[in-house]
Amino acid sequence: MNFTSVRGIISGMQKSTLFRAMFWVLFVVGVLNAIAYKLYLFWTVIWFDMVMHFLGGLFVVLFFFWTLSLFKSKLSYIEKLLLGAVFTILVGLVWEYFELIIGATDLASPEYWGDTGMDIVMDTLGAVLGIVFVHNIEKKNV
Repeated sequence: MNFTSVRGIISGMQKSTLFRAMFWVLFVVGVLNAIAYKLYLFWTVIWFDMVMHFLGGLFVVLFFFWTLSLFKSKLSYIEKLLLGAVFTILVGLVWEYFELIIGATDLASPEYWGDTGMDIVMDTLGAVLGIVFVHNIEKKNV
């Protein structure tokens, strides 16, 4: 593989609808996260965390499908659907564990299980939107 072919691959990635969607979701998450920390939105607006988990789930599944597209995956739609959902849920669980480790949440808190459950639900709903988006892109490209 030479420099020209690498540049062609990168150019193709940048032009893809999936890559652009993934980039913009990540950009929005970054901007909202910066605003949220500046204005304490995670602690003062109860639903803000849900929006961020939804967008996080959307980003994770778009990243998953984009990565699959780099390897020219031959998985069926059902296999992609299941793997995308499982991958997103796993990333969400790892995130919840990370929050425990850094002390952002506490198992002893009465709200812990309800909040964590809602976070995983919102991650999954974001992933469902991403899966539908990817399915529509694939239908157009067939």
